[in-house]
Amino acid sequence: MKRFYLLCTVFALHGCVGADVYIKNGTEVITETCPEFGDVGKGAVAKVINVADKQVLHVECQPGYELIGPPKILCVDGQWEHNQKPQCSKRCPSPPFLRNAEVRLEGLQDSEKTYRKGSRATYSCGEGFRLSPPTSKIRVCKDGYWTRPQGRCVANGCQLPPEIAHGYYVLETAREEDPAVRVSVGQRAHYNCNMGFTLTGPASLQCLDSGEWSPRLPPHCTPTASELEEEAEEAHCPPLPATPHTRVSTLRGHQDANSATPGTVVELRCEPGYRDPLLPCQPAVLRCEQAAWQTVQGIMPRCSPVEGCVSPPNIEHGALFGLAVDGRYRVRAEVAYECESGYTLYGNLRLTCAPSGCWEPSDLPECRKDQAPLPNPDYKTYWPPHKDPGIGAPGLEDTVTLLVSLVTALGVMLILLGVCLVVVCRRAARRHRGSTPSPPRPTAPPLIYDPDRVALIADGAQLGEVSLSYILSKEQFVRKESP
Repeated sequence: MKRFYLLCTVFALHGCVGADVYIKNGTEVITETCPEFGDVGKGAVAKVINVADKQVLHVECQPGYELIGPPKILCVDGQWEHNQKPQCSKRCPSPPFLRNAEVRLEGLQDSEKTYRKGSRATYSCGEGFRLSPPTSKIRVCKDGYWTRPQGRCVANGCQLPPEIAHGYYVLETAREEDPAVRVSVGQRAHYNCNMGFTLTGPASLQCLDSGEWSPRLPPHCTPTASELEEEAEEAHCPPLPATPHTRVSTLRGHQDANSATPGTVVELRCEPGYRDPLLPCQPAVLRCEQAAWQTVQGIMPRCSPVEGCVSPPNIEHGALFGLAVDGRYRVRAEVAYECESGYTLYGNLRLTCAPSGCWEPSDLPECRKDQAPLPNPDYKTYWPPHKDPGIGAPGLEDTVTLLVSLVTALGVMLILLGVCLVVVCRRAARRHRGSTPSPPRPTAPPLIYDPDRVALIADGAQLGEVSLSYILSKEQFVRKESP
């Protein structure tokens, strides 16, 4: 009985093609053509090996890609043995790190610290934090990226703000007596000093969604000038050490190239285009005390080059608009705040990324709850748009009343001017007719009503009462002009 052996002997990178005829054991063998293997994506056929009457095809992927499917494919009787075609899938980089969170990975990691398709990353936040959004808890590697949006751990609140010497703080909202209850996110702590001391540094701290207070360092209470004069004379401080890309401003006192007087307070900031990575946008304040510079606020800056600003801060009951898709904010970039329904924005609407890498202005706006309208409908409230509280504007009724008063006064003045012109013109006309005396007129008793009399009275309500009475009779005028 004859046995036929099929073998593809013409090879290409995409598979074996063509046909061949040879004689084996006196029998003519005709090979069948293998179909086109096709594309394997980011991979290629590495080599082809003949084993007996079979052909073995090896597939390899490019660096950074993972082979999905068998690495070896057999071509037998003109058909590929495996139905599943191998594909090269891109590996995923290490999953992103979340602050105050742990990540558990399920999957293989290669020498390049990448993960193959199907690997899982499960996130869990630490104590006092919650994951937002909850759907970002589990992320899966697919085609080179991790599915689902990246989350973040949001704090349930902040611990009590730090205490300061010779001073105290007041929370905006009353806090429960239970020590386990934290200060809510967005709440502020306002600091004040005792009598005889002056507050130096930020007057308030705000609880962020990261569970930290901003700024991180509280203010400092220093003795007033009168008490400082009563203290013993202190030695001068040496000049500040030179710090690259730093600007020094004297807030109080005096310093020169050699020394600084006791009590001198200076502020250190990074130059535009530079920022301290540890305390960005937070200046350092130093004070000369006992021949040494004491830190009042912040730390000595170490300024590094920056190309933009960090993500803008959030405010309670407010939302941000103009956020960058890639999270990068270049110089002169702007973002805007808007309050939720039922709240009104107080403060600056927009923030601008300054060349210093900080958002300006530094004082964040606030969303305050709208007040309920007054029950009496006769009362009217005028809210000036986009103005600070306390800045009012005149009402519409007051404006109309003022305009009516002004128009009335102007009309009275015009009438008086016309009457005066008539009288002057009559006198001038009589003199111009010559010295011919007028014939005497019979004397008549005074009239109770004389139509030639002119009377004008004006009264103004808003600008004060203006009363004018002008009475002129023909008989008196004639007697006065007669010789």
